[in-house]
Amino acid sequence: MDIDDSTCYVRDPEPISADLDQEVVMLSVDMGKYFHCNESAARIWKMLEHPVTPPCIDDQLQRLFDVPTDECRAESRAFLQLLLEKRLICKVENAPA
Repeated sequence: MDIDDSTCYVRDPEPISADLDQEVVMLSVDMGKYFHCNESAARIWKMLEHPVTPPCIDDQLQRLFDVPTDECRAESRAFLQLLLEKRLICKVENAPA
């Protein structure tokens, strides 16, 4: 399942997350695993609290970090893909535009 720029994504409600300085740790009781997010990944995780499209995530990240557009897009898509594969986020059907 690939990340689609026109689709909204949101956090799955199951994992428990906590801020740790500028990073985030998540615990999935269902999977019996925990995950650690660095500062940029933590920002993405926070944005996913509400339905958001990948291009919107990129726009916000580029305002926060000095990163080239192509690099930002590639890294954010890779992280979103990982989150989706681990079932930590899900697609939002019929999300408002």
